[in-house]
Amino acid sequence: MDISKLKEWILTNDIEKKAIEGFWVNFNNYRIDSEQEFKKYFGNFDNEKLLISIQSISLKLENWPECNYNHVVVSIQIIYNNSHIGSYDAYFDFNSRIDDDYFVIF
Repeated sequence: MDISKLKEWILTNDIEKKAIEGFWVNFNNYRIDSEQEFKKYFGNFDNEKLLISIQSISLKLENWPECNYNHVVVSIQIIYNNSHIGSYDAYFDFNSRIDDDYFVIF
């Protein structure tokens, strides 16, 4: 299977950048809205100890076999103080907008 068109779409639509921006929106909301839980996981937060990286980008065909609810999913690892502590998944529609996202700290 030739994935070049999908890769081109990802690059043309700045999907990586949009996913990282989505992460920061969720992270900052989490920091404000769940202050106690944030302190539990991050203590005296040090931005220098936070590392995020795109783990994968995938095409998700849903509602099989009709495949009428599909997304490009960007999965981002959240590493803090050298520990993998969470993930952020952004589900993009084919108009390059985030249709849904999941921010999980574990």
